[in-house]
This record gives sequence, structure tokens and C-alpha cells, in this order.
Amino acid sequence: MVPGSEKIISQSDGSLHTRFAAVIEASDPRKDDKWSMTPRITIGCELEYSI
Repeated sequence: MVPGSEKIISQSDGSLHTRFAAVIEASDPRKDDKWSMTPRITIGCELEYSI
């Protein structure tokens, strides 16, 4: 999770709905050098949690 990116959409007893940004770093197996790193990718995430 990117620090400071979390925004709580709704929250009640036993449930939480939030949005945040995350950064993905990974290797690309399709390239000639199988350990070649891909560019950093920032994605938007949404989390719904309830008990």
C-alpha cells in the first residue's frame, strides 16, 4: 500500500470499505532475460471487509 493513500469509504460495526493505491514490482518471464524487472506499476485497490 502506498502510505497516505487509504480513504475510508464506509465503516460500521464489523465492516469496512476502503480504497488505496498499491505499487507492484515484478520480473517479466516473457523477455529474453527471465529476471528482467518490469517498470513499477501503481494500481487502485478496493477492499470490502465484514465479519
